[in-house]
Amino acid sequence: MILLSLKFRVNGNSKNETGDEIEISWIESMRETSTEGLVNFWVNTTRLMGINKVSIVFYNSRLTQHEEILSQLENEAEVVEYSDDIERFESIIKRDMYRSLIEDGKKYSEMMCSYGYIFLVSLLEFYISDIVKYIFSENTNILKSEKKLNYEEILSYNTIEGLYEYMIERECESLGYKSYEEIKKYFNGKFKIDFTNLKGENEVNSIFEIRNILVHNRGIVNEKFLSKIKDSKYKLGDKITLNQNDVDSAISMLRALTYYIDTRAMELVGEDVSSKDPDTKCPG
Repeated sequence: MILLSLKFRVNGNSKNETGDEIEISWIESMRETSTEGLVNFWVNTTRLMGINKVSIVFYNSRLTQHEEILSQLENEAEVVEYSDDIERFESIIKRDMYRSLIEDGKKYSEMMCSYGYIFLVSLLEFYISDIVKYIFSENTNILKSEKKLNYEEILSYNTIEGLYEYMIERECESLGYKSYEEIKKYFNGKFKIDFTNLKGENEVNSIFEIRNILVHNRGIVNEKFLSKIKDSKYKLGDKITLNQNDVDSAISMLRALTYYIDTRAMELVGEDVSSKDPDTKCPG
């Protein structure tokens, strides 16, 4: 059994390089030993982490400024003698405005993390499609199944290569509507790639279901969610809120999953994976 665990850091403390530079260098080294789909997934998750962190830092700094201004306004309101009701009313409006800005600022961080989480799972789905295309393109014999094509579909292609491309595309499209558990079953049945060999693999199902509840039920936990997540920390009716640590943890887990799939897929089509260390750690 191969156990794979990858870790990731954005802000490093290396003497000569930042964490970002180490990360980019590490991804570049993957190009010679990994599929294009895996490299794209790692590049895009790096961008996602950077965008999320920079946005949250920026809005947190604005939040601090607004809190300081509000504190100053409230202190002034306690000692200032207003000349008339209009001046007093303007002070009240200004303080209310900053309270609203502060409240909105606090929600922004949560919103960015939720959007990041949703986009992350979409990136994984793109990778799944890419790696399935890679496997079938490298070994069309694996494409064999009991699925049927009608004469019209077959005769609409002038070459066998074109027909193969159509069949592969149709196979990938069908995966786009499956749950994580169905995808896992598909990979095990079709390619003999068993995700259960991956350390912490059960967390991936939670990541998928949290994405689904964010998209389809505004993050409110329902019975369907609880039926799919064993020993969930959430209760019926809870609102799921995410922070940057949740996004980082999900990225680390999905990177481990994609690296594992990539290695097994390359083995399946006869590629040499001896240079791919299953215990490789992302720098950090």
